[in-house]
Amino acid sequence: MNNKIKVNIAGSIYTIIGQKDKSEVKEIANFVDEEIKKITSQNYLLNPTMAATLVALNISSDYFDLKKELNLMSEDSDFPIKKQEEFIKNTEKIEKEKEGLKESLKELTDKNNILIHTISTLEKRYENLEKISYDNFYEIKQKDEKIIELQNEISKIKDEYIKKIIKNGEINNNEK
Repeated sequence: MNNKIKVNIAGSIYTIIGQKDKSEVKEIANFVDEEIKKITSQNYLLNPTMAATLVALNISSDYFDLKKELNLMSEDSDFPIKKQEEFIKNTEKIEKEKEGLKESLKELTDKNNILIHTISTLEKRYENLEKISYDNFYEIKQKDEKIIELQNEISKIKDEYIKKIIKNGEINNNEK
């Protein structure tokens, strides 16, 4: 729906037809009127057309400055989006590395469990070998003691035998 609004700019009445409501159109018209008054107060030789043209140039200049600033702000507003995209890529990369590390950890844990089992088995074998070794050592010690005992007995028998031979040799010598 088009609104028909009458406004006064620089002493002339204009009928504005548009979509904006009455208060907004009057605010814009008052702004333009005030700008024309500022320009003409600085240079009283300007006719209304020249003053309106200068105001239009000033407003256009402000518009282009705002447009540049808006573009810069828009570019700046892209920065967080770019950073977020970068963050998402890094997060995905970290997640992949995390999964790889989990796999490595699982493999290492499995290998560690195998090594723990192997160590446990070796410790049991070592204990058995140690017991066998102790038993063998004790058995050898007993046999060594028995050998020494038998050597002593042999030596004793040998001494007795030599004594008997000597004694018999004396007897035989005496008989001759």
